[in-house]
Amino acid sequence: MPIGENAQYKSIVHEGVVVTATQTPEDVVFLQELIRKERPAVIVELGTFMGGLTLALHEAAPEARLYTCDRLVATEGEYVTTHPHGSHHYRRDWYGSSVVFCRADVLSETMAPELAEAFALPGRKLVLCDNGHKPTELRMYAPRLRRGDIIGVHDWPDEINAAAVEGSLDNYEPFLWDLCEEVGPGLLWRFWKAIAPCNILRTT
Repeated sequence: MPIGENAQYKSIVHEGVVVTATQTPEDVVFLQELIRKERPAVIVELGTFMGGLTLALHEAAPEARLYTCDRLVATEGEYVTTHPHGSHHYRRDWYGSSVVFCRADVLSETMAPELAEAFALPGRKLVLCDNGHKPTELRMYAPRLRRGDIIGVHDWPDEINAAAVEGSLDNYEPFLWDLCEEVGPGLLWRFWKAIAPCNILRTT
């Protein structure tokens, strides 16, 4: 999957079509390397937006079950329409049968059935918080994971910082932070790994 860069965002070129990912080049490369090394069985992407990162995640682990959730994502027969305002229209088969598109408000107190399914599945999980209110996403979804699972947030430290995560990650430890710092300011993701049982598997 060729990866280029447009004026603002990372672009994924798939079958000659440019699919935008609101990530830096460092973000996409680091996430793909992380996934290939850690091999999660389940990936939960909170915030599909334009769909480009979803393609990159699936390429890194085509065997993983990938759930991508957004309020405006929609599947229509052979196509999937992503944010914003239905202007991004891609072939559904680009994403593979292991990718589940979930149209839901990830900040709702009532969990979407697809998300409940994702957290109930066995195997190691990677949760990526990038839906628009990262502190709330972290607070809601970190307690649903098991020892060894990984959770990450995007747009560090502008939209979320150390003060914002205080009290939300008592059963976690920072994961790969030294490596993140080595990559430099272009990498906007930060990660934590669960080190104690913290799974509550709430579905409502």
